[in-house]
Amino acid sequence: MAEKNTNPLLPDFWQQAWAAARHNSKSEKKRIRSDREMMEYWDRFAAKYDQVHSPCKKNKRVQAVLDLLEDERFLTNDAEILDIGCGTGTYTLPLAEICQSVTAIDGAVEMCRQLRKKIDHLNIGNIEVLHRMWEDIDLEKVGFRGQYDLVFASMTPAVCDYSTLDKMNQASRNNCCLIFWAEDGINQARSDLWREIFNEEESGDGIATIIFPFNLLYSLGYFPRIKYIDTRWECEETIEEAVESLCSMFWLYTEITPLIKDIVTRYVHSQAKNNMFRRRTEARLGVVTWSISETHAVQQVS
Repeated sequence: MAEKNTNPLLPDFWQQAWAAARHNSKSEKKRIRSDREMMEYWDRFAAKYDQVHSPCKKNKRVQAVLDLLEDERFLTNDAEILDIGCGTGTYTLPLAEICQSVTAIDGAVEMCRQLRKKIDHLNIGNIEVLHRMWEDIDLEKVGFRGQYDLVFASMTPAVCDYSTLDKMNQASRNNCCLIFWAEDGINQARSDLWREIFNEEESGDGIATIIFPFNLLYSLGYFPRIKYIDTRWECEETIEEAVESLCSMFWLYTEITPLIKDIVTRYVHSQAKNNMFRRRTEARLGVVTWSISETHAVQQVS
């Protein structure tokens, strides 16, 4: 067992390192909501999601990912795609323009509803939207095992450990793509308020960095490839909208008492210009791609 914990060529090393990083993260330790309660947050955020994350090819980040997948020859006219944590369709919609079909799943019911509205409005016929939690899906029962040419997941908490990553491999018959943080994103408003509310520096502690799935995949025998993309998200809101949004964010970590709401309100007023508050997140993302048929020999425990 000691060798498994210290040998970085073995899957156990990265599986345990990923789990430990998540367990020891400040944000995870501070979180008071369950995974299912977190879906309530995403449901509340769904209506505003597209103000921050454009669902079309005009978004440079989305286009850069599509270009990469096309260079890898993952996107073909007859490809069937599974989009895990689809949100309101940031990637689902442009993927559907290129490929034969897209199955889009998300654990937040309102995200799914917003995506279905777009599909109906655009009269798209090759997208199926399913309200499902990825970790709860039985691949055999739903007929997902080995059914997709590309299994895709971008910036979603649905893929957060060995089992949810391995399930991507099991659902694929050809290729996979996973997009995670390559470094913690910079969100000044969140950092400032975290410091004031909790009296400590905010840090993601790398729980979602691409190092864990990338190295875990290699230790499992795959040949993952990685490309980095610099990006940013911006959202402009009225003071009232910003206070509501930020309180919803911190609801994951603390009860929103009158004192907490007052802290958030004062901060928003201090940063707003012309009654508008702008939030920006800057980040470097890691886009990992791999083919499940391309493997190497895995080191065995002596």
